Formats: sequence, C-alpha cells, structure tokens
Amino acid sequence: MHKILSNEEAQSLIRLREEEMLAHDVYFALSEVYTLPVFRNISKSETAHTEAIKTLIDKYGIEDPAEGHEQGIFTDPVFPAHISEERFEEITGADIN
Repeated sequence: MHKILSNEEAQSLIRLREEEMLAHDVYFALSEVYTLPVFRNISKSETAHTEAIKTLIDKYGIEDPAEGHEQGIFTDPVFPAHISEERFEEITGADIN
C-alpha cells in the first residue's frame, strides 16, 4: 500500500512535472535552432526526468497536468499559459527565425 500524499506533496509533484516539461520544451526548441547535439541530449534527459515524475503521479493517482501536452503550454499559473516566440527568444537569446 502506498503512502497517502498531503496536498502539498501532490502539488509539488504537479509543479515538478510541469517544470520538467518546460525544461524539455526549451531545450528541444534550442535543438531545433542549433545543430549542437548538447541541446538534443539535454532535451532527452529532461524527457527522462518528466517520465520519472509521471511514474510518481500515476502511482499516487494524481491528475497529470501534462496529459496531451503541447509544447510551450502549461496549466500552472506560475508558468506562462503559452510562451510566445518573442518571449522564448528573450529567455534563450535564440533567434527562431
């Protein structure tokens, strides 16, 4: 039998899931702009992190905030609902066009 999580613990897992998705999205976008393998490798690593958090979310029966995730779109109000190309360029210094 699994420990019952407190609301705070459940919310932490939800936030971690979206933080990892954000990191994945940023590095994936960078890998599309730059041909350096480091960005693709980090993106893959972030995928592994987010899948590890998903395992815990599933284990404790928490609704997955990243179900059907679209790149750059998040449910947590701490993150922007959608990161525009202009904002992405500002954050990363990358010129998408």
